[in-house]
Amino acid sequence: MAGYLTMLFVCFYIIFVCVVAQYKEAYISPSLCDESQFYDITKLSCVKCSENATRTEDGFSCMCKSGFQMVENFGNINLQCKYCGEEKTHTLESWNCIGCASEIPYVELEQTCSPCAPDAITVERGVNGVLEENRTCVKCEEDTHPDETGTKCVRCHESYINATKTCACSDPNHEVNGMCFAEGNPVLADTPSLYQVSYGGKTVNSQFMRQHYRGSTAMCRLSKNVTACQVLGNSCVVMQYIHSLTGKRQASTNPCAQYLDISTPVSGKKPDERPESMPWLYYLDKTVSSIISNDEVKTEFSFQSSDIDSQFRFRIARYTLVGTFLGFEDVEGRTLQLCVAGDQKLNAFLTFGTKYKEECSISARDLWDGHDMELWDLFLVQGEEPNESLLPVSVLVLNYEQNGEKVNQGNAEDWQLTRRFYLVDNVVGKTDSGSVASFVRYAKQIQLVIKLRDNTALGQINPPYLVIEYADLPKKSYTDDVQIPASFSVTYSMNRGKYNGDVEAAMIVLAGAAGLYACLRTWGWSKRSGRIAIDFLTLIKLVVFACGPVATMFFVVQFGAAFWWLIVFKNQSKVMFIMPNDDEEFNFIIYMSCAFALKCIDLVHLLVNQVTVDIFFIDWEKPRGKINSPGPSEAEVSAKTIPVSIWRTYLVANEWNEIQSVRKINPILQIVTALFFLKVVGFENLATADPNANFRVNAAEYDCPDSRMGRFAIGASVYLTVAVVQWAFFAFIYERCLADKIRQFVDLCSVSNVSVFIMQYQQWGYYIHGRSVSGVADTDMLEIYQQLKREEQSLRQTRGLLPNSDQQTFQMGLPKKLRAHYDRILAPLTANQPAQMIGGVGQASSATDRRFEQCIQAYVTINKFLSSFIDHALKDLDYVTKDKLLLENVLDVELYDLFESGIFFSDNGHSFDKVLFYGNELTLIIFDVLLFCIIDFAAHDFVLAGILTYLITQGIAKLRDSGGRQNLAKKTLVDQRFLI
Repeated sequence: MAGYLTMLFVCFYIIFVCVVAQYKEAYISPSLCDESQFYDITKLSCVKCSENATRTEDGFSCMCKSGFQMVENFGNINLQCKYCGEEKTHTLESWNCIGCASEIPYVELEQTCSPCAPDAITVERGVNGVLEENRTCVKCEEDTHPDETGTKCVRCHESYINATKTCACSDPNHEVNGMCFAEGNPVLADTPSLYQVSYGGKTVNSQFMRQHYRGSTAMCRLSKNVTACQVLGNSCVVMQYIHSLTGKRQASTNPCAQYLDISTPVSGKKPDERPESMPWLYYLDKTVSSIISNDEVKTEFSFQSSDIDSQFRFRIARYTLVGTFLGFEDVEGRTLQLCVAGDQKLNAFLTFGTKYKEECSISARDLWDGHDMELWDLFLVQGEEPNESLLPVSVLVLNYEQNGEKVNQGNAEDWQLTRRFYLVDNVVGKTDSGSVASFVRYAKQIQLVIKLRDNTALGQINPPYLVIEYADLPKKSYTDDVQIPASFSVTYSMNRGKYNGDVEAAMIVLAGAAGLYACLRTWGWSKRSGRIAIDFLTLIKLVVFACGPVATMFFVVQFGAAFWWLIVFKNQSKVMFIMPNDDEEFNFIIYMSCAFALKCIDLVHLLVNQVTVDIFFIDWEKPRGKINSPGPSEAEVSAKTIPVSIWRTYLVANEWNEIQSVRKINPILQIVTALFFLKVVGFENLATADPNANFRVNAAEYDCPDSRMGRFAIGASVYLTVAVVQWAFFAFIYERCLADKIRQFVDLCSVSNVSVFIMQYQQWGYYIHGRSVSGVADTDMLEIYQQLKREEQSLRQTRGLLPNSDQQTFQMGLPKKLRAHYDRILAPLTANQPAQMIGGVGQASSATDRRFEQCIQAYVTINKFLSSFIDHALKDLDYVTKDKLLLENVLDVELYDLFESGIFFSDNGHSFDKVLFYGNELTLIIFDVLLFCIIDFAAHDFVLAGILTYLITQGIAKLRDSGGRQNLAKKTLVDQRFLI
């Protein structure tokens, strides 16, 4: 069986090899064919010509040998040739035989007639086409010469006739570039410097300049010959318009200097801007502002795609380097761009209002081999046929130099605007015919600049202009086939003075309001901190308090401006507004960066305040009797007070620890939802700097770059909208129907018989009255249940601090004596706190035991002191309870000095959340939005911005938890190991 399979495999293999061999072709180069063979482009091999035939000069076909006429010619091997006979040869077209006249005798060796003289033409047929018996030669008249075929006399160049009346240019006349100039005519001296073209510090002796420059310059100067002047003008263009004219005629041999000198009709006059018979190259008699800021553009552009004026219509006049006019051509996407892409993408720059930028890397070899050298004049088409008009589009060449300075890269009033330009110059850099150019110059960057006309509501613009930067490539780039950069862009701008002024006015007004608010907060802080005079710390606090509102002000104004710009821009028909370009967005980026930096300072200040706040848990529980405990001897028994359990305090402390970083929004839900709307739904695509307002982008269409202001407006609005929806759901549904952690904490305090005494500042704080209405919380489950049942049935007094009141939370203005006494008692608790209380582990030493006992005593003392203060049991320290005035609630500051005696202000039930994240949600939300947008500014990626925002905000929450836990253990003597 194995043998049969082997034989079957061998058979299949042999068949396969035969089939492959049948289609296998050996490549043969055309250069390997001999004189009797031509290269068959079908078989890609050498094939022998038919009898009496030889290959043509190009090697791809056959022709009859000298002395043989064609009888039949169906191509190559089907060519039939017949011998002409003795002393006869074939005619020039090879279809007939003809004899040789006596003046051109038959040459036996070459089997053809002798050639005619250089000034004579070959004649084989009469005027009516009748074939003559013999080939003859006819001498051309003196003012004519044989054409390229040698069969017709044509008139000599006009310069020869003007100089000598013949086709000869004899001394003392000058023959230059195929033209003859009489002695005394202004012809540039034949010096090597005339033909040198500079490429990045290196020079090339240009073949084109050798063949055309001297002759075209002299011809243009003498006779204003249009073609010669075009060649001279083109020579100036490829020199990047650089000249060194000093005011004297022929002061320089530079093409541009010669052009300007010839353009001057009378010595001492300014050169004409549009000289007669010469191409228009320079803007000379107008200021830059009058050229690019006039009202010559009459078109009223629109964002309506159905309107013809929603698209730019440009047209170019095409010229060859040697001055031939190739006609007009409408500009399409591929016309002005070196990058290769789909037509839809490349044509997008013609859509009015589209911020366009196409960047790519192209093959250097393609610039040498893939482009014909042309020069263009660009026009903007206005109106419709037959009433079209062409508006010249000026060009700003960044490489232009004047007195060694690149003035086109400086102040606009010093610019030199020009007209003609090119994309690729792969001709001037050649040193001889047939060679590869030593250097190629190409348009590395092209920018079309559009500016909306001032005070227009009709979509009118100032005349557009092109900005071009050329780059030089050496021949090594061709041989290495390197990838080189190229870009084309369209930028829009408008005078935003009025709108920027409105924004600045809003910022000044709000900045003043923010400053007043900061002063008000500083004043309130100084009163609550017991500071009488303005000191250095007060000034520092003023600056820090100003950071938050100023950052919020920056955010509100810039967000409002960005959102307004985007909405108005996308919804206008006749164009009034253009989205700011990159340069105009610079101030916006600065403002937003400052806002973020200030909000960071505000957040750090918030964190420091919250993790350093003074807090104490007042345990109201009283011992419930005594128990007998054995004495030193078996007969002795002593009574010992039953200790109060610490676990209730630990429970309250743990709950406080858990709510320290609780927020009103869910961070992960916030980020995921925002990214869903931005990326999946496609809100991100609304930020593009073009008139389109689509949620989806077609892959075949141009993907317009985003406006950073538009991106900020979309990102911030989506983020804020999700946050507001979350907050509304949390406030009106979740807290009311499911769980309100803040109020639940107050309830827990009441059940645990523990009050919370919070001192945010020296003489200011918050109080949560958690004293149990039953007076007992350290009991079993049944008794707790019965207490809550009686309270539910109103069989107990209310939980409030005051009789018949449910008010359990207060803002406190504390007397100085209380704070001083508190600090004095608390000193051992903070200075000598054992390691275990702040999270340490291990066995305590005897010294530590003594410090621990001191801390316990301090804790007992301060618990008794604060409970006595709450119960009005201290003679010199007391307080009153009152409501705040409306203005005090609005301003969040007390309008009288604090506080000789304590004042407890009734609040809304959760004013103490100001020392938690929960009560500072607005600050945190604005920080989150700014962080999200700043990251997106840098990365241009909403997904990355969302991920980093989540990680950073979670890190801040962890930092708040850690700091708050340590502070809680330090200030309340609750062992940190129990804070879980």
